[in-house]
Amino acid sequence: MTNTNLIELLDTFPEINPANYGDDDVNALNAWGIAAHTALEAQAKQIEALQADVDSKADMFWNHDDAEQMYQSIDEFLNDEICNGAPLEVGHTRTIQRAVRLSNLEIRITKIHEEECEADYEIIPAAMKKDKL
Repeated sequence: MTNTNLIELLDTFPEINPANYGDDDVNALNAWGIAAHTALEAQAKQIEALQADVDSKADMFWNHDDAEQMYQSIDEFLNDEICNGAPLEVGHTRTIQRAVRLSNLEIRITKIHEEECEADYEIIPAAMKKDKL
């Protein structure tokens, strides 16, 4: 069930007060509530699975306290901390920012604005990369 389906369900029952409905309507409201709850639980599980997948693919790391230097692994970060004399002892903790690198893309420059040092461009869809630029 998508968010759109859930919104449509909510619009179906704008006043969820069982006192306003007969037995059939109350049963329908209960069924709707169970369906909505089940759908939300399923979406939460999907989000958790996606997050776990992204977490396992992180390939860029930064020291939370000094995000100017990017590292390609946590080991590289720790090596840099130790070799540069950062106060690091067993039991200490560090907060590390992380991200996943997106795939490269190609752009075509469509206009250059010399005075503003800017340019217009378009993203070349992957299917067009095989064609001549």
